Amino acid sequence: MNLINRYILKEFFKIFFLASLTLISLYLLIDFFEKVRIFLKYRPEPFAVIEYFLYQLPKIVYDTTPITILLSTVITTGTLVKNNEIIALKNAGISPYRLAVPIFGVSTLLGLFLLYANTSIIPAGIKHAEFIRSVFIEHGSETSYFRQNKIWFRSENHMLFNVQLIDPDKNKILGIGIYKLSESFSLIEEIDAKELVYEGNQWYLVQGIKRKFLGEGRIESVSFEKEIFYLDKTPEDFKQVEIQENMLKYDELKSYAKKLASEGYITTRYWVDLHGRIAFPFINIIMTLVALPFGLKNTPRSGGISKGIGISLAIGFSYWIIYAMSTSLGHSGMLPPLLSAWLANLLFIAVGGYLFLTIRT
Repeated sequence: MNLINRYILKEFFKIFFLASLTLISLYLLIDFFEKVRIFLKYRPEPFAVIEYFLYQLPKIVYDTTPITILLSTVITTGTLVKNNEIIALKNAGISPYRLAVPIFGVSTLLGLFLLYANTSIIPAGIKHAEFIRSVFIEHGSETSYFRQNKIWFRSENHMLFNVQLIDPDKNKILGIGIYKLSESFSLIEEIDAKELVYEGNQWYLVQGIKRKFLGEGRIESVSFEKEIFYLDKTPEDFKQVEIQENMLKYDELKSYAKKLASEGYITTRYWVDLHGRIAFPFINIIMTLVALPFGLKNTPRSGGISKGIGISLAIGFSYWIIYAMSTSLGHSGMLPPLLSAWLANLLFIAVGGYLFLTIRT
């Protein structure tokens, strides 16, 4: 690594670590105050609260890194311009494109690491954090599980449920199996149904079969089209049981989506989120491409650090709006999953590439 690369990276990392520490601290502070009423209500052990936020940390780093790279790139290059170092390097025959190489190298390595983390480390961290929240902070118990591409949960009256898909917005649970247990936890009844529907403040089982285990190997089976099912829960209660895609590793979510699709269920939102897990980390590289022209086009009198921060926030906010809109259109089926996940990246690559090529050398 030559002297110029070391100097640029030194300046870049000074701002990067300061910006990263600031953004992570703000994120944690806001998150803490959002949950402070829960902490006051349940009065958990301080260590449980600390552990909860520690497991959230990988996700926080993942969310804040694009803005951190933006700030670091704009401010680093803007400072070089302000101190007339860019002019000195140009006079020495060094192109501004050459100055971009070490920053692109760092953002590429960060993007690849976060790509890996988003498929394994981050979902595991979110899952552990939610377990700590429900069990050690809110003093409840873990009542739902994801095993073998199915969601499992239990109710208080000795019933186990396994389901393919929960859709609380449509008041439906699809592909449901219900296991009723005795006080000694032996199986006394099994129900398999196409769906469990909530209509008029009442649950109904639709198209299924009941099997009662009468002992001595005797089984009584009865099929049905639609019948009342008594369950002391509402669709709102199942929003906590509903599978959270961000808690599943990439391979788990992909396997689950494939299984649902093979059984005829609509899996559009899962494929959008799968493609998004690959697409989003690349924004760290794209932000560098967009930020460099803004930093290098500053003049020594054009506002310096304050302007750099303003530009970075504007770019980051614009990306989030476009990304949220495109993924929302993907979830609703108005855009193909692959396009909806990559649309914001493609637009910013086009804009950033054009601006980068217009830098005066």
